[in-house]
Amino acid sequence: MLRRLLILAVVAVLAVVGWNFFGPGPARPDAYVGDASEFRCQPPYPVGPAPGVFSGNGKVPEDFRPVAAITCDPYYGDVSGSLTAEYVERRWEGDFGAVLRSLNRPSEKKGWLTKYCMASYSAVAVDEMWLLDDGGRAVRPGYPVDDCGMSMIGGLAEVKKLNEVSTTPHPVQLDLQQVEQVSGCTTAFDPPFEGTAPVESSFSAYGFCRFAFEPTGPRFDGSVGNEVQVDSLARSEPCTDTASAVAIGRAQFEVDARTVLIELDGCRKVIVDGFAPMTASEDIRRAFS
Repeated sequence: MLRRLLILAVVAVLAVVGWNFFGPGPARPDAYVGDASEFRCQPPYPVGPAPGVFSGNGKVPEDFRPVAAITCDPYYGDVSGSLTAEYVERRWEGDFGAVLRSLNRPSEKKGWLTKYCMASYSAVAVDEMWLLDDGGRAVRPGYPVDDCGMSMIGGLAEVKKLNEVSTTPHPVQLDLQQVEQVSGCTTAFDPPFEGTAPVESSFSAYGFCRFAFEPTGPRFDGSVGNEVQVDSLARSEPCTDTASAVAIGRAQFEVDARTVLIELDGCRKVIVDGFAPMTASEDIRRAFS
C-alpha cells in the first residue's frame, strides 16, 4: 500500500512539473478595440516615452478583420538648423494572414533554464503599431513572449512585408539637449586640434553636427546622420581657402574615439583631433553634399 502511495505521489509531482515546464504560456486576452480616431502616433524618445515599452500582450480579436496597419517610426531623421526633426507615420495594406498568425501565436512558457536568459536587456526602440478595419475601428495588439519573457515582434516584421501605401511626416520641435540625444552630436562648437602625426589606421566617422560660420561666430546648422568609413586619405596640401561650413562628429578607432572635423567647402580638410589634416575623398564629399 505504501509503495502504491509513493508511486502515485511521484506521478503527481511529475505531472505538476510537466505542466509548469511544458504547459501553456501566459494567457493572452483580446486587445482593446476602439474608434480609429483614438489612435495617434507618439513622438519618439526623448520627447515621447522611453523605448522598449509595449502595450501588454493582448492579441487581435478573432472578429477583427484588418485592412490596413499603421506604424510610427521610433527614430527621428536629421535635425534642422531650427532644431526640428521629423518622424514618419506609415500605412501598410495587403494580405494580413501572416500578420495575424504571428501576432496571435501563444506565448511561450517560462523556461526552467532561465539562468541562460540575459539578466538585463537593452531597451530597443520598436515602431508603434496598430491595425485598422473597414468599419473605422482600430486595435493595438501586444506581442507574445518567449521563454525568457521577451516580446516576440515577428508580427511587426510581417506588417513591414506588406505594401507601404502612404507616409505622413510629423515634425517635432526639440531643445538643445534633445538635439544631442537624437543626433549623438554636440551643438556646442568644439573643433579638434591639428597635430603633425599622420593617421595610420582606418576609422569610422559618425554623429555629425553641421556649423555655418557667420560674422557673429559659428552657428549650429543641423545634424547629419551619415556614417562614413575612412580607410586612407591623402595628407592635406597647403591651402588658404576658408570654409564657410563644417561638420563635427566622432572618429572611432579600434582603441579610442576622437573628435573629427570635415570642411564642407574651402580646402575640404578632414581633421582628426591630434593628427595632421587630410583631404576629404570623393565619397566623403558625396556623403555631405
